[in-house]
Order: sequence, then C-alpha cells, then structure tokens
Amino acid sequence: MHDADIKRGEVTQKALELIATVDEALAHMDKQLTELRVEDFWPLFRDFLLAVAALADNWEYYVTSDSDRQRIVEATRAFAAAYDEFDKIAASGQAPAIQAALNDRLVPAYQAWKAALFNS
Repeated sequence: MHDADIKRGEVTQKALELIATVDEALAHMDKQLTELRVEDFWPLFRDFLLAVAALADNWEYYVTSDSDRQRIVEATRAFAAAYDEFDKIAASGQAPAIQAALNDRLVPAYQAWKAALFNS
C-alpha cells in the first residue's frame, strides 16, 4: 500500500468521525431552535461551519479524478448558495425562521455536499 493510500485512509476515517459529530450537532441545533434558544445556537453553528471547512480543506488534496472534483465543486457551490440564503433569513433573529432555513435549505445542501465528498 502506498503512503498516499494510507494517508487517504487516515483522512477518511477522521472525516467519518467528524461527519458523525457534525450530524449530531445539526440535530442539537434544531432542538435549540425548537426551544427558542437562539443565543445557544450560534456557537454550535460556528463550530458546524468550522468542521465543514476542515472537511473541505482535507478532501481537496485527496480527490484524484476530474469528475469527482467537479461533483464536489458543484456541491460546494450549492452549499455556499444555501448558506447565503440561510444567512439572510438568520439576520431576522427569529428562531422559527432560522430553524426553517436550517432544515429546508442548509441541511439538504450539506447532505448533498457530504454525499459528494464520500462518493469521490
């Protein structure tokens, strides 16, 4: 096995662990918004974005085919667009609106982005 394959396996394992944590965080953020705890939502949301950035940074180096890279780029653009929509709605500070934007826009885009990463 080549060093690159070993490194990719290590990165994949760490990414899978991080993804599981991120998925749990999304469920917890939804609960916070249901309970109208917007002030508790934002620190966890920031951590969610940092985790997504860490995943994106690591995967860029290990994608080998152009079709995989293109699929990830497209999913990343869709996720960024969903984040922009979420951000505009979140500016209202209203928990129900933030929760709807999270569940209806951001989470589906995140799930598609995650699928693109793990199908590469």
